[in-house]
Parts: sequence; C-alpha cells; structure tokens
Amino acid sequence: MSKFLIVGTVLMAGGLMVLNARTAAVQPVTVAADDETKPKPREPQPLKLPSRKDAMQMKLKSSQAILEGIALSDFKKIQNSAEELVTVSIATDFMNAYKGQEYQFHVEMMRRPAENIAKKAKDKNMDGVMLAFNDLTLSCLKCHQGMKLDKFEITEKRQGIPGAR
Repeated sequence: MSKFLIVGTVLMAGGLMVLNARTAAVQPVTVAADDETKPKPREPQPLKLPSRKDAMQMKLKSSQAILEGIALSDFKKIQNSAEELVTVSIATDFMNAYKGQEYQFHVEMMRRPAENIAKKAKDKNMDGVMLAFNDLTLSCLKCHQGMKLDKFEITEKRQGIPGAR
C-alpha cells in the first residue's frame, strides 16, 4: 500500500469524522411509557461517504458562509467556514485521487486560498480575506470550466468511490 494512500485514508477518515460531527443531528433518546428506567440505546449509524454532489454542496455552503462573514465583518465565521472548506477539500481530494494531475492541481489551487482566508481572518485582516476570497472564487470557476470541458483524465477506475466513472 502506498504512503499516499495510507496518508490519504487517515486524512479522509479524520475529515469525515469532523464533518459528521458538525452536521449530524442529535436524536433524542426515547423512553417507553411502560419501561421508564431503561432508555432505548441508539443504533450506530454506518459511516457513509458523501457523493460528489454532497461534497460540492458542502463546499458551496462553506464558501457562502465565508461571503456572509465578509459582509458582516465576522472574522470568527470567516475563519470557521474557511477551515471547514479546507477539511472538505481534503476529503474530496482523496475521493477523487483517480482523476489525475490536472484535477489535483485545481484542488490545490482551491485549498491554498481557503487556508489563506482562515489565516487572514485569524489576523483580522479584512483586505487579505477579500483578496484570498477572490482567488478562491476564481479557482472554483476554473475548476468547473475544466469539468465542463472534461479536462480531467482518469488515471484508473475505482469502484465504490462516489463520482468515479
């Protein structure tokens, strides 16, 4: 097993755990009327990888939250949303590793501005945040252009990976 695959698996698992913890709804424990002393145990839910559409929706929500934070000058919201976007990009990077170098380039070109946004928000530098957000937006548009033109070569098919051809 290659070092990249092991590191990617660990990063993916960590990223999904963070996303699952942030997005999972807490379900109340129900108690039967005749048995008030014993709460019913909740059944564990299997870990489910997000589809490509789900991952893109998470990226979109994070980037919209960054924009909202910019509009409100809410540096904490900007930083949290940018960090969430980085986490999602790590997970989707692993899920789409089979797409080749061009795709990997675009993922990195999206992750760098997201990391920069988080750093600038932590420093309370709104000009830096806005400049990095502009870079982030451009990187998203360039990647989506590439997807429309089908520029991302497939290095090998992987079964069971959302979005795999």
